[in-house]
Amino acid sequence: MNGPGHYAEAERCMKLASMNGDNPADVQVYLSYAIVHATLANAAATAMTGFYPDTVGDARAWDRVAGVPMPGGDDD
Repeated sequence: MNGPGHYAEAERCMKLASMNGDNPADVQVYLSYAIVHATLANAAATAMTGFYPDTVGDARAWDRVAGVPMPGGDDD
């Protein structure tokens, strides 16, 4: 799983936690998963701070998962 994948999974786990408020044990599990995936997404994003031309595809993947529109509709 890449950084954007971890970001998306963290969001999914947070949503599942919010939908399971009647079961505190499930909420705790989903929140724990969300924290792990958010941490891994953060590590991947931090690793991109030394931006190189070969990471353009990674940058676009981050934009897509964060919902940033691509200029000219470019969404490869």
